[in-house]
Amino acid sequence: RAYATYAAAIDAHAMRLLAYMACVAGGTEAEPWVAVTAEVLAECALGRTVNGDPAARAAALRSVGRAMAKLRAAGAIRTAERARTGVDAVPPTRYRLYLDAPSRDEGRA
Repeated sequence: RAYATYAAAIDAHAMRLLAYMACVAGGTEAEPWVAVTAEVLAECALGRTVNGDPAARAAALRSVGRAMAKLRAAGAIRTAERARTGVDAVPPTRYRLYLDAPSRDEGRA
């Protein structure tokens, strides 16, 4: 579904992230959600190493950031809940996925 919807709008790098998030998404809604960290996306979706060399880690996280920005711009994802720290911590950011059609939310974040 997602490939047919977004193939012309995003590059292969961003599509790999979207495909991974769609595979691990939870919920049975028409618009599933996924809670993942940038580190998990870098390692599992893009095959980048985030442990070890600080420069390689930074490059991997920048790569994820660029791909996520493309997905947001295309309307494929929307941030549903940002990661927090402290007593009520929700470690990974939670994203809503729009696999069949772009988000109609003009205030995409």
